[in-house]
Amino acid sequence: MNQSKAAPREAKATDVIRNMLPLAGKRVLDVGCGDGGLTRAMARAGALATGVDISETRLAEARAKEAVPGADYREGRGEKLPFPDASVDAVLYHNALHHVPVDLQSAALVEAARVLKPGGHVLIIEPLAEGPYFELVRQIEDETEVRRAAYEALRGASALKHEREEVYDAPVRHESFAAYEARSVGIHPARKEKFAKLRPQMTQDFERLGRKGPDGYHFSQPTRVNLLVKPG
Repeated sequence: MNQSKAAPREAKATDVIRNMLPLAGKRVLDVGCGDGGLTRAMARAGALATGVDISETRLAEARAKEAVPGADYREGRGEKLPFPDASVDAVLYHNALHHVPVDLQSAALVEAARVLKPGGHVLIIEPLAEGPYFELVRQIEDETEVRRAAYEALRGASALKHEREEVYDAPVRHESFAAYEARSVGIHPARKEKFAKLRPQMTQDFERLGRKGPDGYHFSQPTRVNLLVKPG
């Protein structure tokens, strides 16, 4: 596995994906797709992209967005993908592998290898448990251990060969603290009570840790990207 030693650079997930995955004409799964933003971006780049999520609410949001030719959505779980063996060219996990239950993360990677064609790729993009943005979000949910477990799972994925690893800074923008809270609670409604309790302090931290601009508050999230391939 080739690991970049360069200083972190700022990059958007869409650019990282385009640089690491061939997309034109490829069948790609976006596991944990949320509102489908990356699914649609990959379809615009020429992929046949399917967003997969366990949440019908999130899938409804994705389907309500502008339709993009080549993009569709399916309910499913990482550890039990609703696709045949050797049927896709690439599987993407963007900020999603650590949301798979820890005891099922390895199984999810085995499942990714199952649906991949020989020579197909798994691209895993995961936020690191560090930096100002993590200092903010960990007050609601400290994901240090689940993020560590996800990295251990991908390093131990014996059905896949490791090709590349890099670290970069992912830009994050929220128009306001209220917008950040609404997005976070929208993803996990159980967070609502914690926000109600911690809102005064978190509002101060949000403004302290973020960089205020004309379009809201900006953060940088250190992020690791791993590219794995299914041997052919």
